Amino acid sequence: MPIWAFPAVFQEEEAGDWVVTFPDIPEVVTGADSLEAARLEAADALEEAILAYMADGRAVPSPRAAGEGEELVTLAPGTASRVTFTVTT
Repeated sequence: MPIWAFPAVFQEEEAGDWVVTFPDIPEVVTGADSLEAARLEAADALEEAILAYMADGRAVPSPRAAGEGEELVTLAPGTASRVTFTVTT
């Protein structure tokens, strides 16, 4: 099964105010008060967006390598297998 991970931008707007965006999935914007918490929120927000894409019958963007200033966020295995099944059938 391919690894479903999407590039995200983690930016500290002010001390203790992290904002996370996904260039390939513009609907996803989340954040938290620490980088570690922002990573957890990003994974949850990404999963919800991918599930919404699938529920709406929208094409899920293909994952790509992270570019400069981006960090990969990986989908939970269960969601990744659902996306893989949907894309390959």
